[in-house]
Amino acid sequence: LKIKKLILSIEYLYFVFYALGLAFLSKPKWIYVDDPMAAPIGLILCLMGFQVAYHEHDSPDEKPLSVYDKLLMWCRRQLARRARFNVLPQQVRCNLFKASTGTTRPVLCVMNCPRLNEISPLSRPARQPSQPLGIYYHGSINLTRLPLSLIEAAGSSGLPICLRVVGYETVGSLGASESLRRAAQRFSSTLQLELPGPSSRETLFGQMADMHVGWIAYREEDTDINLRHLAGASNKAFDYLAAGLPLLVNNSPEWHELFVAKGVALPCDLNDNLSQVESIRQQLLWAYEHAQDLAVMGERGRQLDLKEWNYEHQFEPIAAILAQSDARRR
Repeated sequence: LKIKKLILSIEYLYFVFYALGLAFLSKPKWIYVDDPMAAPIGLILCLMGFQVAYHEHDSPDEKPLSVYDKLLMWCRRQLARRARFNVLPQQVRCNLFKASTGTTRPVLCVMNCPRLNEISPLSRPARQPSQPLGIYYHGSINLTRLPLSLIEAAGSSGLPICLRVVGYETVGSLGASESLRRAAQRFSSTLQLELPGPSSRETLFGQMADMHVGWIAYREEDTDINLRHLAGASNKAFDYLAAGLPLLVNNSPEWHELFVAKGVALPCDLNDNLSQVESIRQQLLWAYEHAQDLAVMGERGRQLDLKEWNYEHQFEPIAAILAQSDARRR
């Protein structure tokens, strides 16, 4: 274990010196730092006069245990106070970031949205009576993001349903696909489970072509700050809406405000073990019986993607800062 830690330390030092050397040799206008582990490099470059932008996709544990973690958190705080601006993908996390770092620099919320050219140019037709209800999911496959209660609710509804899960198992979720298969076998007469495996981003939107609703609901008891505040940070929801799929989301204030209140999502209560199957089942029954209304929700979401939930629109405040900086340099 000591040898492994030594090797990792040497590799990290190599990464630090390589990145610093690359910056000094290339002399870029901007340095983009996108992870707390790169904060020491960003801080050094800030102190050397480089313009640095810090973009934190995944927030670290606010209670570091090791000396190494505490050093990274100190560098993160110092970088946040010196960077030209900071970017996070979710508003609550932006507020927590300001409080924990004490920064007075701009902290911008840029949600993880698709590009404009990824959004479907056409509205999606409503499900036909002869079609099963298509539930779609893409991403890492585990029983937190895809709880067995979804299989139980879909199967016990008595509706013809196709559940398509596109993605892969991670080291921490090996066997999840098999657990889903075993659970679905009990309802083989009505529930069809499809597990086509991982897919490139270019082909994901084709996987959604014959689906009708996107799944992004999960229990919120996780201690990970990134899972507690995922509404806006997860690209799944915006990807589904880009294809015209309305959403099945958590029945929580953040998800309700961002998606349900805008009429593009149906809320499911997954935090109560006794009621979660019934909550999901009721939403699936509504979705099946209101095919036209479901399609209208999906189209409303696609239009929101076109107007504001796209990366070009989200990036506008940053583009303005970059333009102002270039003008001053000239």
